[in-house]
Amino acid sequence: MKPAPHYHRLLFLSVLLVGALVALIARFYLLQIQWHEAIAAEADKFSRSRRLIQPSRGEIRDRNGQPLAWPVPVVDVYANLGVCKDHVESVAQVVGLPLGVEHRRLLKLMYEGLLPVDGGPKDAVLLKRNVSMPEWELLRNTVTNSNFGMDVERLSRRERAVLAGLRKNALFARETQMREYLLDDSLQHVIGAVMCSPGKLMPEGLGGVELEFNDLLSGKPGYCFSRKNARGEELPFQRYEQVAPVNGSSINLTIDLNIQLFAEVALGSAMEKTGAKSGAIVIMDPTTGEILALACLPAFNLRNPHAAPIEWWRNHPVCTQYEPGSTFKLITLVAALDLGLVSLDHRVDCERGYWARVKLHDHRAFGIQTVRDAFGNSSDVGLAKIAFVVGPERLYNYVTNFGFDRATGVPLPGEPAGYVPHWTNWAAHDNHLLARVAFGQGLRVTQLQMTVAYCAAVNGGQLMRPLLVRQIEDANGRIVQTANPTVVRRVIRPETSALAREALAVVTRPGYTGWRANLACWTCGGKTSTAQKSTSRGYVSGALYCGFIGHAPADKPKVVISVAFDEPRNGSPSGGAIAAPVFKDVAEAVLTYLRVPEDKLDSDRRGLQLAGSGARRANRPVRSGQ
Repeated sequence: MKPAPHYHRLLFLSVLLVGALVALIARFYLLQIQWHEAIAAEADKFSRSRRLIQPSRGEIRDRNGQPLAWPVPVVDVYANLGVCKDHVESVAQVVGLPLGVEHRRLLKLMYEGLLPVDGGPKDAVLLKRNVSMPEWELLRNTVTNSNFGMDVERLSRRERAVLAGLRKNALFARETQMREYLLDDSLQHVIGAVMCSPGKLMPEGLGGVELEFNDLLSGKPGYCFSRKNARGEELPFQRYEQVAPVNGSSINLTIDLNIQLFAEVALGSAMEKTGAKSGAIVIMDPTTGEILALACLPAFNLRNPHAAPIEWWRNHPVCTQYEPGSTFKLITLVAALDLGLVSLDHRVDCERGYWARVKLHDHRAFGIQTVRDAFGNSSDVGLAKIAFVVGPERLYNYVTNFGFDRATGVPLPGEPAGYVPHWTNWAAHDNHLLARVAFGQGLRVTQLQMTVAYCAAVNGGQLMRPLLVRQIEDANGRIVQTANPTVVRRVIRPETSALAREALAVVTRPGYTGWRANLACWTCGGKTSTAQKSTSRGYVSGALYCGFIGHAPADKPKVVISVAFDEPRNGSPSGGAIAAPVFKDVAEAVLTYLRVPEDKLDSDRRGLQLAGSGARRANRPVRSGQ
């Protein structure tokens, strides 16, 4: 008896169902038992959210605790293109005014974000950076209450859901911070700009102290681990781990803001008068090495640094090398005085303005002068002959001891070591190079190096490490580091330093090169410089570097002030005519501010004693052939 046809169909279906059941059980076994741990871990990974918590960047303050730069919480505003891709026009219309961005620019940003790039359109596009918290709250309220051009009364259920999505998710913000400044056009090269690069959580320093101490100022980010829903949104009630951020340390500088402003105002006025390519003023305490002011022009705006040419970012006193010219005569003089080879009353033949042996022309035709007068008149021939008495090797030792062959170590980026050829090069060709080194040619230094060396020459003979950072405080206000004055080494004897101050005081007297620096109520000293600028092809005609370095009061210096201008175009192109008057203006303002007692009358009463202080010394001429 043959089975009925429907029996075969029933058997086939039964086998098929049993097979499907076995496959399903096998699949359940793999998913729930064999692959369970791996799948659970993968699911857990997709449901977890790891959010970085930005620390607050530390403050930068002046020596009196005045904040110069501090952090302000802001947000970067993004458009969620997945939500508003079909409503770009209306979204741009709504957010443009409260966001402060033109309607056309918003359209451009969002449409460009929707273009396929690297496999597809973007999920979000940045609309504006550094939006303040009040602005963000106003923007959110505007978006939440907007109808985006829709007629709410006639919307379908689906369209109502779209409107709700636009109101809630069309925009989102990422918390960040920006720098606020007491003065955004002051201390630019010392503080340095800050910027948050795309894709980075925390802002980073681009120059100055912000760059040099970026790790200390930045702190350490925190983390928040939580669950997220299917839309990728964090679930606040399912946070299971949180690591608090460590806020950045704050830095107290040695800069005095009031002294800095004196320097910047005077420098700005002088730059307008001279039309110089650049200019700078450095003010230091010679006894401690503290930098009280560091002004440099041209400069950029701290809030918008990229609007300025990149050359304006250069910190010239720290980074730019030049041939120092006549200010370097101080080093030649103190070397000879310290070795006891000359006194200020020794006589030197300045050859009536031309020394044939080394083919050296002077700026004026001087005859036989005392060393004091040769220095005060800035005679190239006179100082070259003194250098010959010292000799190349011994002068080289003094030059390197004053630190011209290495960086000063100031905590600012980009400082180079000085360029000082070995003394064997000076001695070649009958000491021709030695003659030029004597008045600051043939080597390259920075303005800061020259200022630090000048401080050592007048402070008793100790080379001090320049200090820019006074204290570092952690986020809780505890002082974790204090910078104390540091003596690098002794470079000359205290007696030599006293003679150097005496010689420098001569320079600022009437009739000498630095007379325009003479102060009304205080004694002072200094040295002018009018240096030719050089390239690999030689000296550039008409390109001058004009400067003046001085100190006050003359006998007990409280400040050393260095003024320099690169390629002044207007007026008399000399350090005595251009830089010395700026020194005078700044020095009188600073000494008044520091309440330094006036000593002009007392100094005048001591003038005759100082003038005759070398009478007991031998008065023999300096022999140039030695």
